[in-house]
Amino acid sequence: MICFLSGCLETVNSHAYFSEHLTESYLSSRWLPPIEIYRTTREQVVERLGQPSGIFENGRIYIYRLIIDEWKEGLSDSMYSGYNNAYNIQSSILEIVAARRLEQIEKDGILLVVTDENMEKHEKEIISSMGEFHLVLVFNTDGVLTKDSLIRIRP
Repeated sequence: MICFLSGCLETVNSHAYFSEHLTESYLSSRWLPPIEIYRTTREQVVERLGQPSGIFENGRIYIYRLIIDEWKEGLSDSMYSGYNNAYNIQSSILEIVAARRLEQIEKDGILLVVTDENMEKHEKEIISSMGEFHLVLVFNTDGVLTKDSLIRIRP
């Protein structure tokens, strides 16, 4: 009976499913604080997002490595093992499981800015995350934002 029912359950390619749902526009509208070209200063960005993951060209370019983290309280070793086995090893997962994981993000998720200082602390969350983006911000000599770009890295 279980074999019969499992054939009725729909599986999806996990990378395609999460790519479709975790878009750049979703991250911008749901997770990023307001950042306006020609209005937002470097100091305001740091106040809203924290320290950047990387700083280049004498502070002219800030890069933020952003992870949508569904584990607000962190990920225990046993949870990590289960998620790693269920999601990252297999290329397809049950659609209902994927939908529940997205619901968990909406309910308890946070935006994690990964830096050299916190990378080791959040290693499990980084490895198990469903989405990673880079936010590139370019400032003029007065420290005002002149250009931004959000790039999906994973999935």
